[in-house]
Amino acid sequence: MQKTTIAIIGMLALAMIGGCHEAKSPDAVANDVTNAEQKAANNVADAEKDASKDVAKEAGKVDDKAKDLNNAEVKGALAISTS
Repeated sequence: MQKTTIAIIGMLALAMIGGCHEAKSPDAVANDVTNAEQKAANNVADAEKDASKDVAKEAGKVDDKAKDLNNAEVKGALAISTS
């Protein structure tokens, strides 16, 4: 039992030492954060651009359908008035 406890404590100590081998300076961390924020902002801008293209494309389809509906209503009204 004691050997197991010592082995577990040893593995935890090695993991802690291995995980903390490289501390970054605050400037480096700030630079990394700035780069990540810029990349995220670019990704959002690209997604918004793609979405606006899709919306414009679909809005054009709706306009075409509205015109078709108006034309059908006019043709129907004309047919009724001439009969």
